[in-house]
Amino acid sequence: MAHEHLMRPVLRLTSAFTFADLQQLDEAYEAIAEERLAATRMPEVHQEFQAMLELRKLRSRLRKGEGVDTDAVLARWSERRDVWAYPSVLDSLLSGGHATTALRKDAVKLLERDPRIDRFNSWYHLALHLAADMMLADVQQPTVPLLYVEKAVGRWEDVEIAENNVLAYRLLARLHVSKRAEYVRRYGEWLAIIVQRDHLQRLPALAQLGKYFLIFEDYVEHMRDWGLCLSIGESEFVRRRNLPPSARVQAVADWRKAGRTVPAAFRESNGSLLANAEFLLMGTLFFSPPIENDDVYDDERVPLCRL
Repeated sequence: MAHEHLMRPVLRLTSAFTFADLQQLDEAYEAIAEERLAATRMPEVHQEFQAMLELRKLRSRLRKGEGVDTDAVLARWSERRDVWAYPSVLDSLLSGGHATTALRKDAVKLLERDPRIDRFNSWYHLALHLAADMMLADVQQPTVPLLYVEKAVGRWEDVEIAENNVLAYRLLARLHVSKRAEYVRRYGEWLAIIVQRDHLQRLPALAQLGKYFLIFEDYVEHMRDWGLCLSIGESEFVRRRNLPPSARVQAVADWRKAGRTVPAAFRESNGSLLANAEFLLMGTLFFSPPIENDDVYDDERVPLCRL
């Protein structure tokens, strides 16, 4: 049986381990996966299966707020950079607040490729998030990841979640003047899909759960594209929003010691109403890993939902 055909059921199995709610997985499932891995005879399948399991473990550590040595992770994967899971490793570290100069450099080098040869969208996801990270961190122009996105967006658009399509066209519209009108049109079409979906499904569910902060956060995120400004600069906001999990826990502890004051959701500046970044950042601490599902903080989440 061809390697690609054999990998399909394997990847379906291991994807369940990777993308499911990790808190609902117990050690028995991982033991089964390890047993199947040990029984695999084909070297190519064994390598990719092993990579998938390591990716799952990395994501689990990131969600739990455990310490991660980015340089050590990169070194451990140095001989497996051509495996499709490696872009997801970089993407997970990047999204988990562990971006470093070495990581960005490695990610840029990895994306210097023709998207047409990629059978998986892990490179595309890395390109999206790296381009956004580099723009906001203002470290250098995201030429390489943005070029990858531009060449790949048409291929993956129909199978991607709407949020990724919105991100893709938002990035392209901001940096490609000559094609901006077309990219803005596509951005608007996908944004309308998200708004309609959220009004029918996500937002009512959040309201039923009393998670009104997440509804407010969603409102601010959409309105920022139409002129609503934050009370601090974009780069500073993103840096503080993407703190590593351990730093988020420490920030909450510091807030408790300082008197537990909850900022207002909006503030005025020079006659303009701004979304208060301090309120949004505080909400992010309580409604994202590793604190979001910890009932110890339930009482402190309540004021954030009284808008």
